[in-house]
Amino acid sequence: MEIWQSSKSGPLYGLTLDLNIEQSDYIEALTQNAGVRVLVTSANKIGFPEDSGFSIAPGYSTSVGLKFLKISRLKSPYKSNCTDGFHTIYSANGGKAQTRYSVKACQNGCIQTQIASTCNCSAAAYPNPWNNTICPSDDKCVDKVLGDYRDEEFTCDCPQSCVAFDYGVTISQSKWPSARYQATSLTNLKNKGAGFKNADADFQALAD
Repeated sequence: MEIWQSSKSGPLYGLTLDLNIEQSDYIEALTQNAGVRVLVTSANKIGFPEDSGFSIAPGYSTSVGLKFLKISRLKSPYKSNCTDGFHTIYSANGGKAQTRYSVKACQNGCIQTQIASTCNCSAAAYPNPWNNTICPSDDKCVDKVLGDYRDEEFTCDCPQSCVAFDYGVTISQSKWPSARYQATSLTNLKNKGAGFKNADADFQALAD
């Protein structure tokens, strides 16, 4: 994976993306919201945008300011009782991958382990390092395990990391494109290739 770097701060030196969500291709009965989900995290950390990301709506220019945070905690006997990290089901190849430990990765691994031992299959929503049979989407056993976890019928030993890195975000938005710029932006998008083949329909969706 290529990592892009910038030696300067400020909006002129950050990453700029034009995202086409191709709303005209959405499945009517399944897609309630339009937009993208964004998560800012370290390159070697498994991200969970559904839990800690933020949503960006179509038809807006969104600017995201970042503030890097380093959090240090103390091990036992202090109350934080943190960990230097251990392998989870997200560590590929028997734990050889250099993926940074996180509480959420540990919790998901704990749930998947409980499902595997209780239901004799693995949930499709989590990694399956044992190559178990995937549980049916309507499996009552899986629903019960998830319910038991929610109701704290079983708990997972997932301490906080002793050293953790996070990014605070500040988000601002403005309407995009402006009425006078719409024709120019449509031409520019079409010139970018097949990924923007439905740009006319997507602009119409924004107008409606």
